[in-house]
Amino acid sequence: MIRTLRGAARSVFAQRIAIGMDHEGGFTVAGPEWGIVLAQNGEIIGRGELSQESYEEFLHAVCDRLQISPDALQPQEENAIAFSPSL
Repeated sequence: MIRTLRGAARSVFAQRIAIGMDHEGGFTVAGPEWGIVLAQNGEIIGRGELSQESYEEFLHAVCDRLQISPDALQPQEENAIAFSPSL
């Protein structure tokens, strides 16, 4: 999964990124002023100075690398920055 996140992040973000796993089994992808949390419960949240366009482009790149449809990601609210997979 970390390899997938790293590849997707490199295809979307120009700056240096950090990828890690938290103590609850979720993953974090972070830049200098932003972060994307992929929680173990399936929730995906963008934080900080991250444009909606970059956030969605990253999620689509992850889906492409995992060979799942981006349609599987459903916003929790209209115009939200939190998504949950509907697999």
